[in-house]
Amino acid sequence: MSNLGVAYGKGMTAWVGSEDIDSKTRWMVQSLFSDLGNSIQVDLENENHIDVVTALSGSGIAYLAQVFDTMKSVGVKQGMSEMDAELTVLETVSGVLAIFDNTELSLNDIVKGVVSKGGTTEAGLKTMGVMGLETALKEGLEDTISKCKDLSDY
Repeated sequence: MSNLGVAYGKGMTAWVGSEDIDSKTRWMVQSLFSDLGNSIQVDLENENHIDVVTALSGSGIAYLAQVFDTMKSVGVKQGMSEMDAELTVLETVSGVLAIFDNTELSLNDIVKGVVSKGGTTEAGLKTMGVMGLETALKEGLEDTISKCKDLSDY
């Protein structure tokens, strides 16, 4: 599975190693992957987590880009230029990442911090919930993980 973020040092790599691997070897392996982004060690008994990382990171780039593109298309439909709509969406994404990187807030805390009772965000999230956005994302990721397992059986 490709992980396009590695080209910019922003990839996520999972590697398998036994629990009894010594710290020097663990450091060497992580150092090998460090220029590509972050890495996590998956223990042998949880080797299936490689499939989860593939879904969240490798395929996740496409899923998030699809969400961002959909947001952009709404801006364009409402009369914004393609460039302004794309810039607005991408700066918003950058803002979320900056909040997460520079605070102790969880992703859920960030959502709660934006939502106000009776406000615009609450209205949008309510509609998205009714339309099944969260369910669709979860099921799509589960299908991705399942396909990874199927492919790894070959």
